Amino acid sequence: EIGSAEIVSFTGNILKAREYVDAAIDSYKESIKINPDFAEAYCNIGAALNDKGDLDAATIFDRRRQRPSPAKVRSTTHRLGKTSKPCAVSERL
Repeated sequence: EIGSAEIVSFTGNILKAREYVDAAIDSYKESIKINPDFAEAYCNIGAALNDKGDLDAATIFDRRRQRPSPAKVRSTTHRLGKTSKPCAVSERL
């Protein structure tokens, strides 16, 4: 099931792909407001900030992505049977 945070983040992905990076960042921030435990939004905003050359902010969002709530970790692990893949921005920093 796709929730509204995922939809807003996906919209950000479309905007970023079309090179509307600032609008994409706004979408990712909105996604995080909707679901503060949505790690993918943190990854996406970190990657977008990295693309803009703001490595300090990218690092901050990547660190936040790495600390989801314990309930979210249990839920994701149970649902997927594994942990999520590493964020691409982590590999670039």
